[in-house]
Amino acid sequence: MACLYVLPGAERRGIGRELLNFIEDEADSSGLQAVETLARHGSADNPSGPWPELRRAVYQVVREKAGYALMRKDAARKSR
Repeated sequence: MACLYVLPGAERRGIGRELLNFIEDEADSSGLQAVETLARHGSADNPSGPWPELRRAVYQVVREKAGYALMRKDAARKSR
């Protein structure tokens, strides 16, 4: 996933979660094994999606460096 962004004023309505569900479903139906993205620690404006939301969506930290984390969710781990 390269970028996930919800416009200011549209937060807290489940739009980000719906976008994430769509991306995960598309990846799964395309036969991809996982979805990966970079997340920046401590940034609500992170274009890949806020760190806490990705953690709630069961993304695992693969590697961390200089305030960024590569996060991954395997297709088999989808839980909704």
